[in-house]
Amino acid sequence: MSAGENHGARKMIPPFVSLLLFLLLLLLLARANAAPPAVNFVPTDNYLLDCGAPTSTQLDDGRVFRSDPQSSSFLSTNEDIKISAGNSSADRSVLPLYLTARVFNDRSTYSFFISKPGRHWVRLYFYAFPDGNYNLTSAVFTVNTDDVVLLHDFTPDSPVSPVVKEYLLVVLSDKVSLTFAPKKGSLAFVNAVEVVSAPENLIADFATGISPAGDFSGVSNLALEVAYRLNIGGPEIVPKNDTLGRTWRNDGGFLKVPAAAQNLSVSTKAISYPEDSSVTPLIAPSTVYASANEMANSNTSDPSFNITWQMAADPSFSYLIRMHFCDIVSKSLNSLYFNVYINGLMAVSSLDLSSLTSGLAVTYYRDFAVNATTITNETILVQVGPIPNSGAGTPNAILNGLEVMKMSNAAGSLDGLFAVDGSYYGEIQLLSKLRHRHLVSLIGCCDENSEMILVYEFMANGPLRDHLYGSAGHPPLSWKQRLEVCIGAARGLHYLHTGASQGIIHRDVKTTNILLDENLVSKVADFGLSKAAPSLEQTHVSTAVKGSFGYLDPEYFRRQQLTEKSDVYSFGVVLFEVLCARPAVNPALPREQVNLAEWAMQSHRRGQLEKIIDPHLAGAISPASLKKYVEAAEKCLADHGVDRPAMGDVLWNLEYALQLQDAVMEHPEPEEGLSEASGNSIPQQNPVVVEKGDEGYAMINDDSTPMAGPLFQGRQSILFRIDIALNRPGKALPAFDERMKGEEEGRSMSNTL
Repeated sequence: MSAGENHGARKMIPPFVSLLLFLLLLLLLARANAAPPAVNFVPTDNYLLDCGAPTSTQLDDGRVFRSDPQSSSFLSTNEDIKISAGNSSADRSVLPLYLTARVFNDRSTYSFFISKPGRHWVRLYFYAFPDGNYNLTSAVFTVNTDDVVLLHDFTPDSPVSPVVKEYLLVVLSDKVSLTFAPKKGSLAFVNAVEVVSAPENLIADFATGISPAGDFSGVSNLALEVAYRLNIGGPEIVPKNDTLGRTWRNDGGFLKVPAAAQNLSVSTKAISYPEDSSVTPLIAPSTVYASANEMANSNTSDPSFNITWQMAADPSFSYLIRMHFCDIVSKSLNSLYFNVYINGLMAVSSLDLSSLTSGLAVTYYRDFAVNATTITNETILVQVGPIPNSGAGTPNAILNGLEVMKMSNAAGSLDGLFAVDGSYYGEIQLLSKLRHRHLVSLIGCCDENSEMILVYEFMANGPLRDHLYGSAGHPPLSWKQRLEVCIGAARGLHYLHTGASQGIIHRDVKTTNILLDENLVSKVADFGLSKAAPSLEQTHVSTAVKGSFGYLDPEYFRRQQLTEKSDVYSFGVVLFEVLCARPAVNPALPREQVNLAEWAMQSHRRGQLEKIIDPHLAGAISPASLKKYVEAAEKCLADHGVDRPAMGDVLWNLEYALQLQDAVMEHPEPEEGLSEASGNSIPQQNPVVVEKGDEGYAMINDDSTPMAGPLFQGRQSILFRIDIALNRPGKALPAFDERMKGEEEGRSMSNTL
């Protein structure tokens, strides 16, 4: 063999070496796709207190809670009350943390230094064990931080079972305080406290909005209360088995129809976390993704076979729902497609985990923002189910994990309507200054025994809605009457936005909040959700979303940025409701007709508007008047607030539509209750009469919502509330009546248009 041939032979790679290289490549690829090792998160701030305990307490997960003497420097209190279960009948199976407590008869505060601002867990442990000196079961108290109300007039639900309240708070300063304030004559207590740093990326700023659909931003600025954390189809996960010391409950007790689901699980080693992704073991441990519920009958596409979880919820709050998915059921890619529903509304249509994760058994989660207006029967429903009549893949649906978190409201509260600084009354004082002929006037209020009642001027003809649908025996309004009602409401809203010292955004404009007096003069009512408008230096007010389903500005819902243009959008819905005499949302109608605003806009674009107009108006509307009216309504419903007109422009267009209608009436007949748009004056309102019956409406609000301000309050004003509570209609007390008249006569009628 020549030297050249020998040299060429030395360049050849033996077959077994090629095989080894190939196997090594496969191994590297497998390691790249394998689940990353468990992430060890070390919290920067980690305060664990066993309140009232003489010595420190170590739990089985290794965490050590400081004793009361070790944590006394965190507490500011005028008393030193520590109690222990001792030899009482307390349940000894509970954690040792629950067998001691701190008791407060007066306002007391725990303060913690924060070395790194950001998301922090706050966990409060309560167990009302028997004690000879202090009755913990009767405790009523409030707990708040410097800017968030955590608990308001809280009392333990059960003296038998321990309660843990878990929060995810945004701490922006170098200190967080927890203030316990017992109600007068009661006491407060706490068994243990946790204040622990949370990972920075645990909660994203954006979520998928549910009705209206779209991106919901601003989550990172909200305080959250963890209401439920469920390991679907698997056992309970205790803190020592979680990557962040969380507890995941089994979902069995939350299945609406347990027979509709069946459990499945795989080894945690089979679970993969995608690289360069926000889905890490800190979001949820592999134990959560390794179990799931699938449809018990996985070969049906009937939507009635959806798997449904139901959980109690507070309908006055919006919620963040996090759903965890991992396809551990499929044998091949692109074989699992299903729908996701929340409160009966489509959350995700045709969810395809394969396209989202590019693999099987790969983790995925998604956040949804659920508006309070979609919560009925104080229940949140989460459903997964097959795609009806779809030939794609095998009909099935799965869910691996579920977290439900309450979002703080506009007052910065997670429990009730009161803010930390008591701004409930601040808003009342602000609204009490509003005086306009097209705004329902507040007469007075009282607040006693944690109950508030507000009294407004008597509006004999009730809400506009009743006059559109023929309810309560009211005849349909003529087109001219409807225009005058809308003009009056527009004047009231225009005054709110521009007439006060600082503009006010109503935030709940709808036909039930536009009331008519005995002369059919319209007045805007119910200021319970109102907010001060942005100042000249601001473009918007950042606040939690509030409003009514069907009238809510989609841009406000997505961005949580409130402006006067949100009222303009809602008023646009009202204008179409007045024209069509149908609700803003009617789920019983075909899908394309459910939402009035969308249906009306589509009909107008197709040139079919006459088909949706109230039949009672057939042939009674001038085409020119209708054109100008619809033009005004359509502009109000622009997608972006900057493209919507101001209320003053809407008012001008409506008055012009009325003039066009008058111009074609050959023999206009004067009608009762003509507004100033027709040149008639508005009659002075009579003093309020608190009565009950079919003759009219006494605007009395007892749901503790801040609508307007007290002109008087106290024990004398409470007399009328007792009278109503005893079911004695029409018996307004003489002393109360006289006081009403005095207040009414002294009220200025300035600041009117």
